[in-house]
Amino acid sequence: MIYSKEVIENLIAYLQEDTAALNWLNEKKLPELLLLKPALKGEERAMKWLLDNKYTVIVAFVKAVRDDSDAFQWLMKNKFAVWAATSNSINKDKGATKWLRVNGFAHYANLADTIKAIFDADDSGDIDFMIKGPIR
Repeated sequence: MIYSKEVIENLIAYLQEDTAALNWLNEKKLPELLLLKPALKGEERAMKWLLDNKYTVIVAFVKAVRDDSDAFQWLMKNKFAVWAATSNSINKDKGATKWLRVNGFAHYANLADTIKAIFDADDSGDIDFMIKGPIR
């Protein structure tokens, strides 16, 4: 499942809080991409919906971003190398970022940069803040 450059660019804009992009993704009937943000934040309802509605690639991507090596291997084994490279790029693998750019998937590299920036906006600089509970 490879999304077009236009779709990924709208996803990036949506992740950056662009309402027009949210509306565009909604109009194009791409609920799996609208749920990517809450899934990355660790919202179990989003992950359950994605799984129940057979968006296995998105679920595996989210898990791979969280450093789940089995999910990463599943992406590779099932020939979703672009999603696997995007997850590695988010996890600061410069080789994966370069691979995406060299192979015509710069928009996925830009997606990875956007997700990294969201994670890095947290004071801890730790992507796990997205999946941890509140600090008590």
